[in-house]
Amino acid sequence: MDGYFTSTCKLTCNIGCINGTCGNWRNCTCTEGFWEDSCRFRSPSNCLIYNSYGSSCDSCFFGYWGFNCDKVCAEGCTLGFCSINSGNCFCTDGVFGYNCDKKCGQGCQSGTCGRFDGLCSPCYAGFYGNKCDTKCGVGCPSGLCNPNDGSCFPCINGYWSTERGRCDMKCGDGCQQGRCDTSNGNCLPCVSGYWGNKCNNSCSEGCPNGVCSVWDGSCSPCKDGYWG
Repeated sequence: MDGYFTSTCKLTCNIGCINGTCGNWRNCTCTEGFWEDSCRFRSPSNCLIYNSYGSSCDSCFFGYWGFNCDKVCAEGCTLGFCSINSGNCFCTDGVFGYNCDKKCGQGCQSGTCGRFDGLCSPCYAGFYGNKCDTKCGVGCPSGLCNPNDGSCFPCINGYWSTERGRCDMKCGDGCQQGRCDTSNGNCLPCVSGYWGNKCNNSCSEGCPNGVCSVWDGSCSPCKDGYWG
């Protein structure tokens, strides 16, 4: 009877057998998606051709790759196609890497970059670096900087620069008129309620009228309810 095997017909054929029929040793012809002599194993869902001897996929459905076709080709792959073994592919514009899974810098003027290293030149105004992937400091005049190292000088009011010269540091909240020395951020004297060379420290809540020493933040006497 179909669906059973052995002389006593007590054991059922595997569900992968065509028409549910098999021989006395449970061997049968498999329906699509099953493998092994008795068709007891199901092939991976994205596997187009399954190698039952190597227990792997010889071919994947379009857009998949890997030993069991369980990995998706990167969105940056041309036509969505990639190598079944490695995922490598030809990139569309704007992406790079062996698997085309990295985006070119936002500032790449051509919209494209080096196939494997992501390098590009020239950069759009306002970006710098060999990948044009870093914005110029917010304190750079007109938002422009050296496209190689991001340096710009002098900084606009309210910003200062470290040794990198990128005008990416904001003056302290306590600086008079929001201005500070563009080379080190110092801005004494501070407005009332702040202290420190860069006027970026607030006086304690326990200081009378919120005023303290601009040098070390000390104040005396303390307000009622405070000490130290």
